[in-house]
Amino acid sequence: ASEVLGIPTPPFTTTIMISSGQATLVPIDLSTSAVKALEITSRSEREVHIAITPITGQPQDLPSLVGAYQFLDISVDVPADELEGAKIRFTVPKSWMDEQQVVSQDIIMQTIDDKKWAALPTTIIDEQPDLVLYEASVQHFSFFAITAVKGSSGSSPGNSITGWIVNILPDTVGRREMIFIGVLVAVMFLLVVYKFVREEE
Repeated sequence: ASEVLGIPTPPFTTTIMISSGQATLVPIDLSTSAVKALEITSRSEREVHIAITPITGQPQDLPSLVGAYQFLDISVDVPADELEGAKIRFTVPKSWMDEQQVVSQDIIMQTIDDKKWAALPTTIIDEQPDLVLYEASVQHFSFFAITAVKGSSGSSPGNSITGWIVNILPDTVGRREMIFIGVLVAVMFLLVVYKFVREEE
């Protein structure tokens, strides 16, 4: 098959002042971008220029990546030694997950590290009827890809007791409540096991 070259779309750009040691949340107002906000913490007070460019198709000169929802080129001019921490918040529609036959826990953000795609710690922070909001922790800014990796279960309870509870409860129950119920069931199970072991002794 012929290579699909990435086509940049109009970028989002902004310039902000950030304080030393304080996390600054930067909303991203760009309809074509899955990224909705950046959280940046710098070791010093500075003016920061930000540019986010969504890319349609596989970016040229980057390793091929299957199962990507969106590629992005994110530029933040904070030197690596000055960047204390950064997070990327992004959304993925459930309609796309259905098309790919994946679940919300399978979504992972990846970045280029040593000329290879590398998975980033990705967490679900909100789930709505039509989309899911994620947060990924990053150490630098460059090219990123929002991908679906079946069975990754890296962003919420997976095959644990808590995950089982999450799967059987109705959608009307909130995620926090589901996790609380799952933890409660797990604690009760451990107490039963402990009592059984004591009786055996």
